[in-house]
Amino acid sequence: ALAVGASALVAPPAPKSATALSAALDQMPGIGRETGDKPWDPYGFATKASSETLGWFRAAEIKHGRVAMLAFTGFCVQGAGLGTIPLTPGAAPLSAKPFEAIGQVPAAGLAQMVVTIGLIELYSESVKPHYTRGGQPGYVPIVAPSGLAENIDLRAANKELKNGRLAMIGCMGFFAAAAVPGSVPFLDGIAL
Repeated sequence: ALAVGASALVAPPAPKSATALSAALDQMPGIGRETGDKPWDPYGFATKASSETLGWFRAAEIKHGRVAMLAFTGFCVQGAGLGTIPLTPGAAPLSAKPFEAIGQVPAAGLAQMVVTIGLIELYSESVKPHYTRGGQPGYVPIVAPSGLAENIDLRAANKELKNGRLAMIGCMGFFAAAAVPGSVPFLDGIAL
């Protein structure tokens, strides 16, 4: 199972015709008013990639969006002082500054996070049919075991994509503000 999961992490090559790919892209979630009611593809990836690779791109966008939504929420909770709980009884609470707080997590705690993420990733890559073979990108049966892959709620899928995109931009803002003080005016004076 590990070999199957690992091989799924490589984007397949062999682009197809632009017309077929445009049709595949038009049927994917992510089209809205803010993109002119057209697929959002500013670099033209859909014209250069196979339908398998397009599925891989969309799955990566969904995964990164989900991680960014969790990270953004974590930044907000930690920055508001709501995440300052002791890791172990008698230990000092984590810093209210998110970047300091992650440095205070013991190595075993970070290892637990990495292993958990790896197991979720391995599980999601083993779902059949795989998203590069006609399966639904982003579908994880443990989260939605009811057969959601066949019955996509387009409105919910669009919301997830849009919120994920916005969260990725928000996280980039947090990183920029931490790296270059004053670079994000809204975050001036907020401890990161």
